[in-house]
Amino acid sequence: MKNLKDIKLLLNAEAFGFGPTAAIASFFPYLRAKVGYLAFVGKNHTLDLQKTLAYDKVFDISGLSSEEEKKELKKIMQNYDAVLTALDFKVAEIAKQSDLFTGIYDPLTWYWKTIPSIVKEADIYLAQNFIGVIEKLKDEAVSFGKVEIVPPIVEKITRNDSKYILLNLGGLLNPFWERT
Repeated sequence: MKNLKDIKLLLNAEAFGFGPTAAIASFFPYLRAKVGYLAFVGKNHTLDLQKTLAYDKVFDISGLSSEEEKKELKKIMQNYDAVLTALDFKVAEIAKQSDLFTGIYDPLTWYWKTIPSIVKEADIYLAQNFIGVIEKLKDEAVSFGKVEIVPPIVEKITRNDSKYILLNLGGLLNPFWERT
């Protein structure tokens, strides 16, 4: 694989609530410092957090039919080396069909009754550790390609004027909360 500074990386998030796009937004500062060219492709509310970040390019595919979206994604992906998606298994499938290095970040591994088949084809599957994830990965090892188990994002927020502590064990810090 190329040097990271020479990589053109396309990021994406499934429009599954707010979590996937918040995850990609939280990855952005780390990736921006290491990857030469970063873009995001998404639709509707997945763009909300991404528009404020210093991407080299943001693609809005809102309002397209499924077939138009697939064509547009294939066209966009022709200019990239790799795709990292948070939960958008359709985008991961298109990336693999386009012969791109494909990564899937999945904070819901514990939830799936059946692991999406594209996971086995992914170049890397980042499974967020949560109750039962390690056991599930062992039990269903045949369902996965290369797997990395990543810890839940844990952040402690305290206020000097309060006796309460918020400990976020399984999700992400809401990007609109002040970090004081």
